[in-house]
Amino acid sequence: MDKFTKTNKLVAFTDVTGFTKAVEKKSLEAVAQFIAEYYRFIGEVIEQNGGEVIKFIGDAALIVFDEENTDTGVKALVSCKQKIDAWLKKQGLTSQVHIQCHCGEVMYGDFSYSSRVMNDVIGEAVNIAARIKSNGFAMTPQVFRKLSPATRKLFKKHTPPVTYIPLTEYHRD
Repeated sequence: MDKFTKTNKLVAFTDVTGFTKAVEKKSLEAVAQFIAEYYRFIGEVIEQNGGEVIKFIGDAALIVFDEENTDTGVKALVSCKQKIDAWLKKQGLTSQVHIQCHCGEVMYGDFSYSSRVMNDVIGEAVNIAARIKSNGFAMTPQVFRKLSPATRKLFKKHTPPVTYIPLTEYHRD
């Protein structure tokens, strides 16, 4: 029996820019070690702040927070980006992590098969988050509206289409 429910979530995607080119000359063992450390960075920050890493696909991650924890989730995602970008630089890479997020209704839960347990999240909110253009960190107006006034002050409007980015980021097309 399927065990999933309709709920509202903050949905985020992460991706490391230029990852394939950055690791193409590294051994498979070195790439595996790199990915394992990257996963630990993301997993620790997200879980410590009440979020859940749904899945990793290479250098990308799908992350969710309960919608009522949007403020905490956004702060955790920004912190995660800062820590990973610093770590990437320390590794001698010019890559950075891009994060895009959206809030909305999803189907969340156990999409298992056979003996494999797999929490997942599907729905339009996931697709919207995946398609946001980001040059670092970007969120939709739906996320921005759920933030506290203090957290909102950390972001500025970026158009078109409307997204919000950290005050410290510059606008690029």
